[in-house]
Amino acid sequence: MATYIILLIIILYAIFCIKKYFKTVNQGCCGGGESVIREIPEIDPSLYPIKETYKVIGMHCENCAAKIERKINQSHIYQGIIDLKNNTLTIYSKEPIIFDDIDQQVKDMGYSLSH
Repeated sequence: MATYIILLIIILYAIFCIKKYFKTVNQGCCGGGESVIREIPEIDPSLYPIKETYKVIGMHCENCAAKIERKINQSHIYQGIIDLKNNTLTIYSKEPIIFDDIDQQVKDMGYSLSH
């Protein structure tokens, strides 16, 4: 009897995992559903003279990229543009870039940066 209960639990767990996998495939890794249209800002080099590029770890789709860009671009000091093909975040700044600030913002969203 206990064997049947354990087998039933395993089967239910497998069904749950398969459903979650197909939901992720159909809706994107963030579960965002529809594709996000990202507006890439035009960066004026005279306003944002400092530029650095970082590798983003854990970013998989347009939804992830849009989420990171929105967060970074809330600042009046920084402007960020994601290159999804290369998984990079390019930061344009009016002031010297403080990596720890950018890194913490990205970590708070569930991703990480590397130089």
